[in-house]
Amino acid sequence: MTCFTFPSKWEKVELSDIAIFQNGYAFKSSTYIDSGDFVIRIGNVHDTGINLNNPAYVNATELNAEKFRLSQGDILMSLTGNVGRTAFIKEEHLPAVLNQRVAKVAFSSLIEKKIQLLSIAFEYCSIRTVKMCKRCSSVKY
Repeated sequence: MTCFTFPSKWEKVELSDIAIFQNGYAFKSSTYIDSGDFVIRIGNVHDTGINLNNPAYVNATELNAEKFRLSQGDILMSLTGNVGRTAFIKEEHLPAVLNQRVAKVAFSSLIEKKIQLLSIAFEYCSIRTVKMCKRCSSVKY
């Protein structure tokens, strides 16, 4: 079920058909340091973007975790908890690395990234709204 009607000219495809997902690395808390590469953990991915509270840092180079390094414009998606939360990596978040239970979603262009992020966020918000309505209303959805 979807709460959104796609315009007739849009092609509906599976996200996995147009994107590549990269899971994060399971950094051990014993490797955390006072400053370095910001570890983007599941608790940092919020509906409004990246939450900078309670930061954790590692040295990705020393841990051979360079392939988990993030870049400005990367899209992240939560994989557990509130599944489907999405956020853009901004310059202020860097240097940063991807932690487990968070995925980087890779698209072919920045414009496509923005369109897809909006689409994913809209679908996620629609599903959450319907679920909230189900709990608060006798109307069948």
